[in-house]
Amino acid sequence: MYLIDETYFVGDLVIPQGGGIDVPSTDNNIKLWIDRYSRELLRDALGNALFDELDSQISNGELDAGADVKWGNLVNGCTYTYNDRQYNWRGLIFKDGDFKMSILAYYVYHHWHQAQVTRMSGVGEVRGNAVNSTNADSTYRTVRVWNTFVDLYQRRPIRHQSDVSLLYFIYHNGEDYPNALLKTKQGYINTMGL
Repeated sequence: MYLIDETYFVGDLVIPQGGGIDVPSTDNNIKLWIDRYSRELLRDALGNALFDELDSQISNGELDAGADVKWGNLVNGCTYTYNDRQYNWRGLIFKDGDFKMSILAYYVYHHWHQAQVTRMSGVGEVRGNAVNSTNADSTYRTVRVWNTFVDLYQRRPIRHQSDVSLLYFIYHNGEDYPNALLKTKQGYINTMGL
């Protein structure tokens, strides 16, 4: 695991226990998806050099207790001042009451969910046929999850709101994260796929 675990996948991000559709698969292990896509997202935001620096302060998937303050701020959030205005970065991982949230979980789930729509089998690409169920359109969940991710990752700060996205936190704190890559992702999508 990498900073998050299975407990972050609740609500819109629910992952059914024991797999999904009735097609055998070996790639349903969410731990592998977490490890791959959490690292990918952080490399896209930070770039390789900064990611390697952060990664050197993570042991067994958790930020080290003695990690540099800038990495603690990135992972756990902080309030800071930029251009005489106070902002709030909630962190890569945070709680809203008892509800665990993470930008990493939204990104991981998006990729996992897209891969669950169909599966490769010995006879080609197939869609499962669950017993006592009716297939439903996954577009609405895909749109909700992706657009929440975009808000958390790259949304511009709103004039009368202090919360910032990951890319703006890194940009505002450029002295701590010099030469960050700040790679943007596809923007908002709608149910029409636009």
